[in-house]
Amino acid sequence: MIVPASDAKGTSLKIQITRAAGNENIWRQIAKFGQANSSVTSKEAVDELKKSIARKGHDLTPAQRKELILALDAIETPGQITAQVIKSFRQQYGTWTKNLGFQAIWVVGPNEALTFRLDETDL
Repeated sequence: MIVPASDAKGTSLKIQITRAAGNENIWRQIAKFGQANSSVTSKEAVDELKKSIARKGHDLTPAQRKELILALDAIETPGQITAQVIKSFRQQYGTWTKNLGFQAIWVVGPNEALTFRLDETDL
């Protein structure tokens, strides 16, 4: 789903929204029972973020990516937005995500404090 939006200056933004975690088993449990009990290691959470980004990167041309902000929805998967996961992801894949050519890549939690830009490296 591409959501049109605009920033405070009125500049048009195109935002592609996708799930932060692509673990289909979790989504099957949610569909069937309305909830899922799952625990993931930091490494697994980092790998899931990378898989979600790679899947969208593969589906879009470089010209399309250049026009889009990729937003990974982590509202239902809080294991994707811990400080350790974000730091590890940026260290391992910050350069890789930047080189994909999106305007920006964000993982979005339930509030601003749990929303992080991924296409940069930790300093």
